[in-house]
Amino acid sequence: MYLTENIVCNSFSKQVLIWFPVLLIYFLPIAFQDGVGSDYPTYYNYFYNGDHIYYFYKNEYLYYYLVELVRYLGIPQLQFVFISFIQTILIFFIIFKLKNNGYLGWLVFILFFMVTGIYHNQMNGLRQFVALLTLPLILLYIYENKRVKAILLSFFAFFFHVSSIIPIIIIFLLNLCYKKINHRLFLIFFLVSPLLYFYDWSSYIFNFFSSNELFYAKYEDSEFNVNKSADGIVLKFLSLPFLISFLWLFYFKNKDYMGDRLMYLCICLWSLTHFMFLMSINIGVANRVYLYFVFFIIFPLYYICVKSRIMFLFVILFYLLFYFFKVIVFAKSEYMYFFNGAWL
Repeated sequence: MYLTENIVCNSFSKQVLIWFPVLLIYFLPIAFQDGVGSDYPTYYNYFYNGDHIYYFYKNEYLYYYLVELVRYLGIPQLQFVFISFIQTILIFFIIFKLKNNGYLGWLVFILFFMVTGIYHNQMNGLRQFVALLTLPLILLYIYENKRVKAILLSFFAFFFHVSSIIPIIIIFLLNLCYKKINHRLFLIFFLVSPLLYFYDWSSYIFNFFSSNELFYAKYEDSEFNVNKSADGIVLKFLSLPFLISFLWLFYFKNKDYMGDRLMYLCICLWSLTHFMFLMSINIGVANRVYLYFVFFIIFPLYYICVKSRIMFLFVILFYLLFYFFKVIVFAKSEYMYFFNGAWL
């Protein structure tokens, strides 16, 4: 991707041809995974037991009919092939659109791959990560004032995973007001948000769900609401030195916040949601909402990488080392990969 950065493509199809080797390498491990993550057997067995009817009644029609198509074709692994194809197209279309907005595509891809954890986690959370990868595109279309496309993508995400309605609403509301709010207020919220998110809101949230007979009330006593462990939370603070550097460069050294309006919009969204993972200490299911916004940590890190070569080296070396230990040395769950050799 680095070698082709200067090749300008006006259409995504042409860009796909140029990036095809990278797309193929990205696509294959997800498509032909075998037993990766705790949810793999559940998804795989939908081919045989028909329990995916549950998602039809949840209004997740797109996922339901995808499984129906796989059952019709008679090959259970095709579910992962189709999901991998959708996820691959989504992430590279995001990078294509960012590249056309002046961003370095190769740098966005590196940060996405090493920092966000989305690539490995999407092998376990098939439905949610299709919806998750739709959100940056919704934001990009809103930024381009292509609201019809943004709304259509919102329905696409919702019919894959209904929980996506929460981040979709946040994105649309933020777009209405972020230009009118003083940029320092986003900084202040970022600084105080750890205290807000750390507070135990569980009783208020689930009482609200119950009193309004909302679907998510049932998660209060479910396995999805298991609180996150302390070690998993602590690891998320490892990026803090880089984020502090970003805050200094962006809020105190930057004189034109709206010079790159797309960057500013993404930074505003990141500022509001970055510490949301702290809610999962008391409300385990809150981590599912937090995951929708993980992609946007790319933007503060991208900012410091392009502003300082030294910071670029530090960021790349740190996350390369972190990725090596997480994926190679201490791999577990969705980070422990197995290939479906039956296809060879």
